[in-house]
Amino acid sequence: MGEFKDINDRIFYDLLDRLEELGYENITTKAHNEIVDLIDAHCTVEGLIPEAIEIIKKYK
Repeated sequence: MGEFKDINDRIFYDLLDRLEELGYENITTKAHNEIVDLIDAHCTVEGLIPEAIEIIKKYK
């Protein structure tokens, strides 16, 4: 859980950049792991942003 490689790495870092632009920085380890699992399930940045924000809020 919380690990990935290849194209998902790129998606994750693109997602982090977008989330930082929206004011979400320094996410917790639990949020990080859950976001990685989310990426494994969805594989697009645009579809991930709303769900990633909810995960980050949950662990703040």
